[in-house]
Amino acid sequence: MKENEKLRTIKLAWLRLCENLTGDLETPYERAVELVRSLEYSAKDVEGFSLMLPQLQTLESSSHYDGLFLSALINMGKEQDYIIHTIDLYSPLNFLGYENIKNITVNGDVGLRVGNRMKKGTITINGNAGTCVGELMRGGKIIVNGKTDQALGGPYGNEGGEIHLNGDFDLPSHAHMGSDIYHNGKLIHSMHSWPMLSCMDYWWRTFRH
Repeated sequence: MKENEKLRTIKLAWLRLCENLTGDLETPYERAVELVRSLEYSAKDVEGFSLMLPQLQTLESSSHYDGLFLSALINMGKEQDYIIHTIDLYSPLNFLGYENIKNITVNGDVGLRVGNRMKKGTITINGNAGTCVGELMRGGKIIVNGKTDQALGGPYGNEGGEIHLNGDFDLPSHAHMGSDIYHNGKLIHSMHSWPMLSCMDYWWRTFRH
């Protein structure tokens, strides 16, 4: 990816975020928002930065912060639709789509907690997703076209929105799932129903005939 002036300013903001990494989740996101708030960039520049990330990620660069930084870029951007590429990353993007309000298409896999605290918009993952998809999600739609790891919704569950699973998945039986969950277009859990079907129950009821 050829670096231009806008990509340079985005990279400098990312480097500043990585200078003082902390263990607190909200603080790095809030700092990322402050770092990108005054920048001029387009959705194409955000896509370009995602293509640069494989060259930038190091042992010191946490995938948590990369995902939060991209989330801040997207939420603070002027456009509604964004494309992110995750192929060849040193480590997977965690927390991508944090507090999301836009439409994101991910070409490749994502790490854990995609769509964490998502408010609205869509996240379409053309790949696999790690654990805790849609944790604390309040609205919008997440579509996973690959497989989804265990602990859907995470230990804290979520409060709204839709999750569409188009590959292998594992539904938890312990978390409060306030989202409508679909598998290959079929509603398998409604936010208005309880208890939720276990993964085994779903397959038994779907395929026993």
